[in-house]
Amino acid sequence: VDRELNVVPELADNFRVSGDGLTYLFRLREGLRWSDGEPLTAEDFAFAWRQIREEKARTAFLMEEIASAEALDDRTLEVRLHEPRNYFPYLLASGWAFPWPRHKCKELGSDWRKPEHLVSNGPFRLAEFDHDHALLVANEHWLGARGNVREIRIALMENMDEALEDWAAGRYDVLQTWTAPDGDVADTIAETVPDLGLQYIGFRADRPPFSNELVRKAFSHAVDRETLADALSTLARAATLGGAIPPAMPGHSHRVAPEYDVELARRLLAEAGYPEGRGLPEIVIAAPPWLEPPDPLIEQWQALGARVRPLASPAPLNPGDLAEVHCCFSGWTADYPDPDGFFRGLFEVAWPFYRDEGIDEMLSRARSVTDQSERMRLYHEVDRIWVAERAAILPVLYPRRMLLRRPSVHGLWANPLKPAQLEQVVVDGEQRR
Repeated sequence: VDRELNVVPELADNFRVSGDGLTYLFRLREGLRWSDGEPLTAEDFAFAWRQIREEKARTAFLMEEIASAEALDDRTLEVRLHEPRNYFPYLLASGWAFPWPRHKCKELGSDWRKPEHLVSNGPFRLAEFDHDHALLVANEHWLGARGNVREIRIALMENMDEALEDWAAGRYDVLQTWTAPDGDVADTIAETVPDLGLQYIGFRADRPPFSNELVRKAFSHAVDRETLADALSTLARAATLGGAIPPAMPGHSHRVAPEYDVELARRLLAEAGYPEGRGLPEIVIAAPPWLEPPDPLIEQWQALGARVRPLASPAPLNPGDLAEVHCCFSGWTADYPDPDGFFRGLFEVAWPFYRDEGIDEMLSRARSVTDQSERMRLYHEVDRIWVAERAAILPVLYPRRMLLRRPSVHGLWANPLKPAQLEQVVVDGEQRR
C-alpha cells in the first residue's frame, strides 16, 4: 500500500481480475527468494492460507472471502472468491496474507516462528531480538527498490516520555510517538499521521441500564469529547460529531455522533425512568491498561446523578470479564483502509454491542456491492443508525501519531496503515556527522 493508500504490486510483476470480480490471477516476479536463499513460490502463499485456516488463527475470519487459492506453477497464483469484494486487494496487502516459508515449516514445525529461526522475504531480515531491542539487517536477496540503510536497531520501550527524552538527547534517527515533543526540538522534522483507529465508549446492550436506547443516548449526550482530548494529552482529535469510521478512511461521516448537551441528557435519562440518576445501578466502566477512563468522563456522568466505578482489567473485552461491566472505554484500529476492515474486525470481539438484522443486512450488502459509491452510501447509513439512532457506541477520539526524523534521513514516509516505510530511506552520512 503506497503513501496515498493505493494497492500496488510488490512481489508480483502483474495481476489481473476477472470481469465478474471473482478470480484474481497473480504472476510473481522472477527470482524471488527467502532471506536464507531458498526460492519463494506461489505455493508458499497457498500453503500459508491453508495453515491459517487449519490452525484457526485469530485472523482466520479474513480468509472467509477466499473460495480457493491454487499455485498453477511456481510463479502463478490463482485466487477465487465466493463473492466480489472491492476491498480484497487491501486484504492481500495485509500481514496475515504474507507467505510462510514452507520449507522451514516442514523442517521445524511450529518452531519456525521463533526469532532465531525466522526467515523473511522483505527488504530486511531479523538478526537479533530480545526484550529491549530488535536488529534488522538488509536482506541481500531483496529484489525491490532500496535505499542505503544497512542496519536498523529498534529500541523496544514502554515509556513514551523516556523515549522523547532520548530523542531530545540525540539517541534516535527516527521515532514514532503519540505525544508531541515539548517545544521545538533541535534537528527534528515532524510529520503528523492520522490512524485508521477510533477510541470509543461501547455500551453493552444485553443488560440494563444500557439495553435501554434512551439511557445510551443520555450518557452519550453527557460527554464533552473536547475536554477528554485535553485530559488525555495526546495527538488525537476529538470525535466531536464524527461517526465510528475514522476520518483517514473512506466512508467517514462528519455529522453523526450525538452533540454534547447535558440538559438533553438529563431529560432523556428521566424519560427512561431514571430521573437525576435515581434507580441506576453503579455503572462499571472497563478499559485496557493503556487507556484508562479519564477523570472528566467519570465526572460528566456523575453530573447526571450516576455512580461510576472504573474497573482495572488487563483484557476488559473478554467474555469472562463482562459479568459486572456495563460499558467500556477502548480503542480499535481497522485491519485495512476500508469500512469493512473496521466493522468486521470490531464485531469479531466479544463485546455485546447493539446490533440488529437491519444493520447486519446493510453490512452484508456493502461487502458484496461492486459500485463503490453505493458501498459508501450503505456504510454512511450504517454509521448513522449505529451511532446516532441506536447510540450503540460513542466515538470519542480519532488517534493520530507523529513521525519524527533527523534532517539526515531522507525518503522516510508513513500513511494511516503503515507506521514508517524504511526500505528506500537514504541516510546522508555527511549531514549526520
